[in-house]
Parts: sequence; C-alpha cells; structure tokens
Amino acid sequence: MRGFEAIQPVYTTLKGWNASTEGITEFDKLPKLAQDYLRFVERESGRRSDGFDGPERDQTMLLPGFDAELKA
Repeated sequence: MRGFEAIQPVYTTLKGWNASTEGITEFDKLPKLAQDYLRFVERESGRRSDGFDGPERDQTMLLPGFDAELKA
C-alpha cells in the first residue's frame, strides 16, 4: 500500500469536563481536563499552540509564554 491507503487512524479517548469554558481567557483558569486536552492537541500535532479563539473576538486565549514572546 502507498499514500493515503497506508495511513492507519489512531483513536484516543480523553476524559471530558462538565464545566463551561465560556468567557475564560486564561489557560490557568480552565478546568484541568480542558488544559490536558489542549496540551494533548499540541503533543499529537507536534506543534506548540500560541492560543485559541472563542466564538467572540474578545474570547481569545493566549497560552502561557506566548504573550512574552510577542513582547520580545
């Protein structure tokens, strides 16, 4: 097999969280399981995330350390 036919999906089940994250703009204020999920996405994608956008413009969350990089 070659190309897309050779790709095997990997499914990972993560625990969810029941608390709302609406309006939270600081990573440290997210529920622990939400933080774990975002770090999982970083690890699996091989890319450090700088932030995440909510549905509204003022709901952008910068991850720890990124805002310091912007000021450097």
